[in-house]
Amino acid sequence: MKKFSKIPTVFILTLILTFSLSACTFIIPDDSFTPSIGPQSPATNLNVSIKEQPTETREMLTLEQANAKVERSIVAIETTSGSGAGVIIDVDVENVSDDNIIYVVTCHHVISGKGDISVYIPDTENPDNYTNPDYIFTGTIGGLISENQDKAVTLVGSDFKSDIGVIKINLSKPAKSGKVLSVSKIVKAVIPASNYKVTQGETVFAIGNPTGGLPGWLCSGIVASLENSIPVSDIGNMKLMGISAPTNPGNSGGGLFNMYGELIGITNAGNTAYDAINFAIPLYTSDKDVDGEIDNGVVNMITKLVGSATASNYGYIQGRKVMLGITVAKGVTNDQKEVTYIYDVVEGGIASVAGIKKNDVIVGVKVNDVNQIDVDTYEEINQTLGALKIGDKVTLKVQRTGALNQVHTYEISMNITQFHFCDTGL
Repeated sequence: MKKFSKIPTVFILTLILTFSLSACTFIIPDDSFTPSIGPQSPATNLNVSIKEQPTETREMLTLEQANAKVERSIVAIETTSGSGAGVIIDVDVENVSDDNIIYVVTCHHVISGKGDISVYIPDTENPDNYTNPDYIFTGTIGGLISENQDKAVTLVGSDFKSDIGVIKINLSKPAKSGKVLSVSKIVKAVIPASNYKVTQGETVFAIGNPTGGLPGWLCSGIVASLENSIPVSDIGNMKLMGISAPTNPGNSGGGLFNMYGELIGITNAGNTAYDAINFAIPLYTSDKDVDGEIDNGVVNMITKLVGSATASNYGYIQGRKVMLGITVAKGVTNDQKEVTYIYDVVEGGIASVAGIKKNDVIVGVKVNDVNQIDVDTYEEINQTLGALKIGDKVTLKVQRTGALNQVHTYEISMNITQFHFCDTGL
């Protein structure tokens, strides 16, 4: 679960998501910002639908009843880099009729470390018992699809900007114990009908895996706010639903449910400095980019990731640009001149590989070898770099202080490309 803290005024431009559950942090800067992403295709390769709860069959439940309805839809997830949770979703994929395949939605940051993964499905007779080793399914996140296709757990697709990832479990494959779990024992969470509106003050509850050692843990609260624009470390601005349920690291990827027993969000963030200020990714969001409307909500991301996955390619969000991997901040020189400088560089990111270094001062920006801009203000850099699209070539003119306090000027170019969490072969 992402946590947040206070830092100096910075503009989080573009970072590669590399955090684990135990080190999830929010950053609340003094200034607001609106980072942009590249264009997004409105279409997917396959038609994908997610089962909704018909309005006429809905019934308001007690917390105990609602929990009993959904608790077996929550799985615990362990990876080489941390712990989290996931929700089994009722997904229908065009021309895919394998009833043994079940889909699990989680947070991207839960699986972003890649490597080995274990998914714990609750005991079919006693949902509170996640310690039963009978139904632990294993696999690998990352690597070639051909190398992983015989494993029980495989990646469908994952996206850093929305913090949504989708994995699937093939129940025809045995669990770690050697036992095979019948799909008839699986409980799938359903979402409310599309005309359902979450209301502020509505009672909700979350089920996850806090601390990585308490799978199936339930906590309740209310919807504290419908949608906040939250600047999130390593991601940028996210449109998140505020909740008072006391979620903790390890809840990430778990479900947020209403009192009808319907999934209304995926928990992913919180605040260590204050109690009961936590967040979930809503089913739908109002995110915009320079090219128009996009939706980084749970429903749209699942359908796009599942719909774009093929037998040889992992699912991805078309138009989601690779992030440069830098944080830009305001600064003041000894002679009181305001400058914009590189506050941080993500190791292994595009900027790092290209040669950008921490504390470089940006004095010029050029996009696609035209329109050289001699940058005097932080706002100009914010606007220019935030509007970059896939296919653009950006050149930063930076000044760097070297030995004997000599200032050197460099022009460093970087190409903006499509983001793939794992190599799709495209």
